[in-house]
Amino acid sequence: MPACATGTQTERSTVRSIARARSYVARCLARCGYTIIVPARPRFEDDAAGAAEAITRETPGATVIIPDTPLDLTSLASVRAFGAAMRAEYRTLEVLCLNAGRGGAKGDPRDETEGMESIMLTNVYGHFLLAAELMPLLKAAEGGNIIIII
Repeated sequence: MPACATGTQTERSTVRSIARARSYVARCLARCGYTIIVPARPRFEDDAAGAAEAITRETPGATVIIPDTPLDLTSLASVRAFGAAMRAEYRTLEVLCLNAGRGGAKGDPRDETEGMESIMLTNVYGHFLLAAELMPLLKAAEGGNIIIII
């Protein structure tokens, strides 16, 4: 387990991390005391709930929040809505974890042009827009960070 930086307790209006909950980074951040925000994808809400449960089972006392606003990285409107909801709810964000999560399964009806469109939307454009939407929160945190996992 990685060493955890020490710090003070954060206020409710501060979110410490937004990450895919099944990622190694999210689990490590939870062990270090970070609150983990797990966005749920539309039609896959149970995945977010299961991931949140896995983190709290692995790290008793961990705080994992699933926001009411879903996040679909293939929809720029969804990314904008999620960003607006986070800016309305929180004042700062210490860590944003952008974890590439789509490799392009053959036969996926969302795929166009040999599967590249949805892969680029999910892993590049959606992440770039999400970072831009949450940048005010990252800037408001002293030492806000973006972790990119490819």
